[in-house]
Order: sequence, then C-alpha cells, then structure tokens
Amino acid sequence: MKKVAKKRSVAVVVLLVSLLATGCSILLVGVVAVAGIGAYKYVKGESIRQYSVSYESGWKACERTLKDLEMPFYTDTKGPLKGTLKATNSAGKTVIVTVRSLPKNVTRISIRIGTFGDRLASERMHEIIAGKLGLKR
Repeated sequence: MKKVAKKRSVAVVVLLVSLLATGCSILLVGVVAVAGIGAYKYVKGESIRQYSVSYESGWKACERTLKDLEMPFYTDTKGPLKGTLKATNSAGKTVIVTVRSLPKNVTRISIRIGTFGDRLASERMHEIIAGKLGLKR
C-alpha cells in the first residue's frame, strides 16, 4: 500500500514539473487563482486580481486611482458587467484597466501598462486600488 502512495506522489510531482516545463504554468496559476478570492496572477503583461467587492465599487476605485496618479483617462467604456479605462502615464505609456463583474459580488481588475506590461507598476496600482477599497494586501 505504501508503494502505491509513493508512486502516486512521484507521478504528481513529475506531472507538475512537466506542466511547468512545457509552458502550462498558466494552467497551474489558474488553478491556484480559483482557490480563493483575492487571487493574483500576472499573465502576458497583464496583472490580474480579484476583489470581494461590487463591480461599481471596483470601478470607482480604479477611477480614483488613475486620478490620484495623475493619469487622466481618455477612454471610459463602461457596460453593465465590464468596463475599460484607458489612460497615459507620465512615461507616455498606455495604461489599460479592465473591470469585470463576476458572480457572488466579486470583481476582477486587470491592469496592463505599455505594450509588454510593467509588472512592478501594475502591482503598485493594485495596492492603491486595494487601499481605496479598504482592503489590505
């Protein structure tokens, strides 16, 4: 019985290593993200977090964050379940913030800065948004 459990453990480790080695880390991150609200991931230049707040609260926090960072948004497209804010930062890079309503009063906010993304700046923006929402990260 112990040999079977050991073989399964080895098989799971080999599977995870092969997934990571073949570029399927996004799948693994997605599984981790489903594990809880407030999950964070960075995929293809886009920083994505989920917040336990209403869509409207998330939208307002994003608007205030852009204003506080002196990034006037030039595009403001807001629908009933998804909206996008486009702005320009002080370096002249385009900042795209997408707010999407999810079930159970959860809101997904994604941020892309520039063509290829700026992970550090996106994370800083998420910290500010979380603060505006009264959440500690």
